[in-house]
Amino acid sequence: RTTATGWSERLQPLFPMASPSRMPKKWAVPAHIFAFAALTAIILLRQSGVPAIDSIWAEDGAVYYHDAITHPFLSTLTDYNGYIELFPRLAIQAVRPFPARDAALVIAVLGAACLSALALLLFRASSGHLRSPAVRALLVGAVVFLPVATGELLNNLVNFPWWLFFATFWLLLWRPATIAGGLLAAGVCFFASASDPLLGLMIPLAIARIVALPQFRSQLPTLGFLMGLLVQAIAVIGVSPKGQGRSSAEGSISAIAKLFSFRVGLGWLTGAQFTNELRHSWVGPTFGALLFVAVIALAFCVGDRSLRLLSLSAGFLCI
Repeated sequence: RTTATGWSERLQPLFPMASPSRMPKKWAVPAHIFAFAALTAIILLRQSGVPAIDSIWAEDGAVYYHDAITHPFLSTLTDYNGYIELFPRLAIQAVRPFPARDAALVIAVLGAACLSALALLLFRASSGHLRSPAVRALLVGAVVFLPVATGELLNNLVNFPWWLFFATFWLLLWRPATIAGGLLAAGVCFFASASDPLLGLMIPLAIARIVALPQFRSQLPTLGFLMGLLVQAIAVIGVSPKGQGRSSAEGSISAIAKLFSFRVGLGWLTGAQFTNELRHSWVGPTFGALLFVAVIALAFCVGDRSLRLLSLSAGFLCI
């Protein structure tokens, strides 16, 4: 018991209480509606190439929309490439009532609106670690204006689980003041892990939350997360190999390290096109690795224990 208490005290700074909202209640609803509409419009306009409302990305049309039309209910739990993507499968059901000619428009708006809502949720969920509203606004901006997102991550449903992955990190750290907030976090965490088995990488963070916050009320996000993993595990175990896997010549440890250094360490700053131009040069990977290490080191030099634990957790999940 003494050991458990000691670990709980060490880990609690990783889960600080959320700061109260500074906005007057009468302005809260109008401000959120305006921010939601503005962010949705920005996300729709950011897509490069063919306009978002005139294009359907990859599996959204050929797989998910097709399956939703031919098998409306069974398709929600149908695997693809060996696992299920529950959220995209359910979201695509909202497109079915519309004429096929409007499918691209509806999918794009739905994808943009979901990302906008998720960004606003992160603004609130990060308040324990980022006390300044201006700094939290930068976090929202980092989501909406992510340089490498213009090609594949915007205005679609098939790649939305990547955004849910990022959101789950913050939601597992969040200590909402209300049951409603806890249930909302639980729902998002459930759909995240039920849409991508890679969320299993966050099990150590979920365990840390259980140790640090033993109260049941504080474990609503954890329960949602674990329930989604359970659904995903049942689906994955029940799926027989279909020969859809493929090997890659770039699967070596050195190749993965190089890919990480310029995609993660540098890509958030330089964007997709410029990052790709640096791919085969030593400059991009080297600078990206140094930048990643510098950010982590800076957090340790200027931050308190909470920021250091946050940096370690984020750095581990990035890797």
